[in-house]
Amino acid sequence: TSLPWFFLLLISFLALLGAWARTDRPGGVGLSLLAALFLGAGLAELTADVSMPPTGVPLSVEGTVEGLTGQGFTLEVARVDGAPMRFKAALSADSAPPVLPGQMVRAQARLRPLEGPANPGEWSRSQWAWRRGQPVTGSYAPARLVVLTPPTWWRRWLAAEHASLAQDTHALTEDSTAAALLLTLSAGQRSELGEEMEDAFAKSGLAHVLSVSGLHVAVLAFSLF
Repeated sequence: TSLPWFFLLLISFLALLGAWARTDRPGGVGLSLLAALFLGAGLAELTADVSMPPTGVPLSVEGTVEGLTGQGFTLEVARVDGAPMRFKAALSADSAPPVLPGQMVRAQARLRPLEGPANPGEWSRSQWAWRRGQPVTGSYAPARLVVLTPPTWWRRWLAAEHASLAQDTHALTEDSTAAALLLTLSAGQRSELGEEMEDAFAKSGLAHVLSVSGLHVAVLAFSLF
């Protein structure tokens, strides 16, 4: 059985206090490493500690938009039909939602559980989603989407910059797939990449290439230079 996340974080805090008290003595570095280990374990357990909501029935879900996809968004759910419940859900519709990450929304959704891999040992997006605390996907009604909080100024500025970058990238290349890949590597805009390309990178063992990091951006900038 796994330990509760709050117990792991408590051990991390105590180890960090011990490392601070033994800065000039042997054992301080070991306690710092121990604190980092239990901090990571506590955060991982916190992410995995999610609820399984009802599926197949209309629900009112309320939470914070984590990220946008091509035709929807990922929601960090805090309430279901007014009752506290914690999990993530990938919601989609026929059109892109008029929201930005960080906004709180309320949506009428119908959820369905993630499907496991078709063959034993095969890579599955559901396993990746479960590790992120997302046990369900679903659809929502755009007409009944209620935006509860406005976007922050820096979110609006970032969205405008991303839109300008996407427009310039598509104008410079005739291949939409290549443009989507460039936008993913340079700005983390994975919504246009598509599940087929995501699966191809995952099955080839190169999914980490799609994650934006300082090293990846530096390599891309150096290559362009």
